[in-house]
Amino acid sequence: MRGLKAKSLCLLAALLLAALPGCSKKEEKEAGPRGLEDFAEKVENRSQNFQRTTVQEQPGETEPERPLKVGLIGPVTGEGAEVGKMTFEGAKMAAEEFNGAGGVGGRPIEIITIDNKGEAGATKEALQKLVSENVAAIIGAPTGWSTLTPVYISNESRTIFISAGTRRHIGSSGSFVFRVSLPVERAAEELMEYSVNTEGLKTFFFVTVMEDEALNIGAAFRRAVEKKGASVKGEGSIFTEDDVAGAVRDLKKKMPVDGVIFAGGPQMALSFAREAVKAGLRLPFIGGEELHNDEFLKGAALITGSLVYSSFSADDKETVTKGFVESYRKRYGHLPDVFSADAYDTYMILATAIKGAGTTRPEALRQAIVDIKDFQGVSGTIDMGPEKEAHRRAYILKAVKSGNLFVFSIVKNPHKK
Repeated sequence: MRGLKAKSLCLLAALLLAALPGCSKKEEKEAGPRGLEDFAEKVENRSQNFQRTTVQEQPGETEPERPLKVGLIGPVTGEGAEVGKMTFEGAKMAAEEFNGAGGVGGRPIEIITIDNKGEAGATKEALQKLVSENVAAIIGAPTGWSTLTPVYISNESRTIFISAGTRRHIGSSGSFVFRVSLPVERAAEELMEYSVNTEGLKTFFFVTVMEDEALNIGAAFRRAVEKKGASVKGEGSIFTEDDVAGAVRDLKKKMPVDGVIFAGGPQMALSFAREAVKAGLRLPFIGGEELHNDEFLKGAALITGSLVYSSFSADDKETVTKGFVESYRKRYGHLPDVFSADAYDTYMILATAIKGAGTTRPEALRQAIVDIKDFQGVSGTIDMGPEKEAHRRAYILKAVKSGNLFVFSIVKNPHKK
């Protein structure tokens, strides 16, 4: 009875978290131990307030020019530091390259980096400092307070804020708030389209790990399945490792299916794969970006033929991406990841808009970002728009054996139409 009650509470919490649009595990984790109810209330209240802010409140042409300064906020220490460090590396490299190529009319854009330590108070102090310096824009790491706190202050101060990689749909949170990241909904659709039309996978068993991030990804895949003409023959839910064997038994009852749509992380996916092989079942996985990592590849033969989407691949040989990867590795001694690529593209989009607008006045710069089209980023072609969120396509990758190694091979490249 106690176990059932615990599972019920876990499911309720996960469902409530799923109601917060596009919220990632990193964002929830950094949000702090205030509790789910308080956290959700803050997000809802702020969003309602932000949407009341309009660009008509002050005519753009009367606004003063701002200094060529851009703020960069994220956790370099504390909670989420691994994400913050990669974000800072990508943005700082972009700044050096842009300024090295002439900047804005020969003038460099100064970048001010602040470690918010993954804390709400430190983030607020950092934002107040940047606003007092009248920066032209602020770039935030895709972590909780780095995404939530700037939205409110950004709109009130009419300072452009761009989140580099958040899954939150923050573009509707105010006139000066932007997001540059891969839309999960579109990525799931592209992956399902490839699975159905190219791989011939049309019937699936659906497995959901009962965590907030997995629930959001699962919801995107459910819509994609329906939209692309595929079908789900059965479902399994996993709360803990103890539930894996039961989910595999449910799968076996629904055979035959062409594949397993798995909404969850690599550790649980491999546990499921191992249990499935024991039961005599070997099927490809269809999954999100969480499975695009070396840990999942450790499954080797267990996951051969599996398909995942991702917002970036360091194995891309397209000229712009290859050059980025080589320069990044030379500079930092390791490969870039999705966070550093998103930050690099975000900074370059912002700098391109400043240069194109010929001014740092907030309304003119806001419109210049909205008007960005066909931007050739290291993660693919990016269009902005009135929704203030990036329109871009996903990498589709397939787990294959290459010699003695198992790798993710790019089967659909967002640089190519």
